[in-house]
Amino acid sequence: MRVMRAAVNGQVAEIDPLAWPAVYRLAAMHQVETFLYPLIRAWPPAALPPEEMMHFWRTVFLQAAGRYARVAEQARELFSALHAAGIEMIPLKGVWLAERIYMEGGCRTMNDIDLLVPEARFNEACGVIRSIGYVTPDYDVTDRRVKHAHFQKCGEPLALELHRRLFNHPVSAGEAPSTDWVWHGNMEDRLHGIPVQTFEPERQVAYLAHHILGHRMAVPLKVYLDLCLVCERFAAPLSDTAFRHERARWGAVYGISFVLRMADRLLKSEACRMWAAIPEESAELCEALDVAEQIVIGLDAKSIKLTPSLSRFIRSKGLERIRIGLASLFRSAAEMRQIYPRTVRWFGLAGGYLWRLPDLFLRHGSFLSGSPSCRHQTKVAHKGFEDREQLIAWLCARENDKKGHD
Repeated sequence: MRVMRAAVNGQVAEIDPLAWPAVYRLAAMHQVETFLYPLIRAWPPAALPPEEMMHFWRTVFLQAAGRYARVAEQARELFSALHAAGIEMIPLKGVWLAERIYMEGGCRTMNDIDLLVPEARFNEACGVIRSIGYVTPDYDVTDRRVKHAHFQKCGEPLALELHRRLFNHPVSAGEAPSTDWVWHGNMEDRLHGIPVQTFEPERQVAYLAHHILGHRMAVPLKVYLDLCLVCERFAAPLSDTAFRHERARWGAVYGISFVLRMADRLLKSEACRMWAAIPEESAELCEALDVAEQIVIGLDAKSIKLTPSLSRFIRSKGLERIRIGLASLFRSAAEMRQIYPRTVRWFGLAGGYLWRLPDLFLRHGSFLSGSPSCRHQTKVAHKGFEDREQLIAWLCARENDKKGHD
């Protein structure tokens, strides 16, 4: 964290040369290694990592830069096709951040391209995407209960997530709530040379913070870095009144403010602290921030895989464990189509249910291993998961208190 904070704030960190491999591993795990490289490269020679590591780091950075050049071409093709069809679009997260916020596109690691289109034209947009060679692994892209559809194109570096809205909708619910308001009050922009819409700064900050809450705080440091850089980039034009309105619209007035305070805690960002709008420094808040900081620092792949049902399964014994296991195996038909779209398409629902047990074992079997190392890893991962759940419950309680007072 010392290296990250120093780099973000234009400072130099003094690091033991033997500690640099661990620093790089953590940076890579949190997907910020390509962001750090050009900043660390500018440090005085005495503060640099060993020469061999800098050579390796440079290679990783150049590979990321080359990959981003391909991503930019992919995005341009997507934007051009949708623009030619007259379909409005809002690039989300990485594809926008890489161009408008980061010093170089390759500094921002991306796992996919996120693109929002009007829900009324979502099916038409899917047809346009298919017409330029993309295919979907999803069972049914027309299912309105799912907020986005996945697309892939052979030879392209990234998958596409085409969003019809920004909120998911439970399978058991009826009509999905409208989020048409996100199409009003946006800015006109040109990304990769193509006209697009982008969120106003207040909405962009609220969206990125809400995204962290949506993942129940189980996100890498990269996501907090996104938030810090956006806050710093738009600190001057941000409107306090507009930002309060946006937080209310996203239904997370206190939660969004807490995430901003968390970003300040992690990266020492004055811009995030300024817009957090939590005036009190209560002992309860400080304790919650301490827990949240430990969640980020201790985040690992195993902890992220834990789900509420798996957590209950690990804690339970005997008949209760059997009951939870059977409930996890036998999901509704609609859920099975979402979870295993290819299997259900090829082998029907029966194939999906047959694949359910081995799939759960492959993904979560290590949690049930009896070896000492696996038991220790499971214990640590479970502690991180429980901390996240307790923190989210605390935030929900504060949110309700806030609404009650308002």
